[in-house]
Amino acid sequence: MSSRASLARRTAVALLAVVALAGCQDDDGPAGPDGPDATPSQRADGSTAPGTVLAAGETATVTRTAGAGTIEVTVLGIEQGDPADLRAIGYERADEVTPYYLRVAVTPVSGSSPFQLDDYLRVWGGGRPLDHLTITRPFAPCQETAVGDGVLGERREHCLTYVRTSGEDDPDAAYFDNDDTYDPVDGTGIEWTLPAPGRA
Repeated sequence: MSSRASLARRTAVALLAVVALAGCQDDDGPAGPDGPDATPSQRADGSTAPGTVLAAGETATVTRTAGAGTIEVTVLGIEQGDPADLRAIGYERADEVTPYYLRVAVTPVSGSSPFQLDDYLRVWGGGRPLDHLTITRPFAPCQETAVGDGVLGERREHCLTYVRTSGEDDPDAAYFDNDDTYDPVDGTGIEWTLPAPGRA
């Protein structure tokens, strides 16, 4: 057999092996991001899949509760405040806690009833939730407002105040929790990993 014929035969065998290998991968699929074991970040209805992990600055499309509408949520970041901020409004435990201000952008996609963002967003540190502090009076460092009093499709920025007591960990994650589709306790909440808080 000539060297040219031998080379052609070896090439044909190699090509068949590559095709067979590709066929096996198509049947089984890798266990990586594109394989059948991967968790898609978006569901067929356009909402973000339960259990998705995002970085600060990324957006999730989530349902509030059944029939209440859909919103787009972007956790922008978190800042460490000063206990003096709380003393200025007469908070009696100001010297026992450190405040943190979570910055969030929300765009209502559907639904018309106003709601409070703290009903759905939680801040955790070291695997434990931090306490949310509801401040109803004017509070310049982090003014909390209701969502949904504007028009659909209008993006607005909001702020939520959380407090950490001595001995608790700094906040490192924010979760969307609607007590239904998304629940961080069972691993289905939408998680935003938070960078180390800067000073407000």
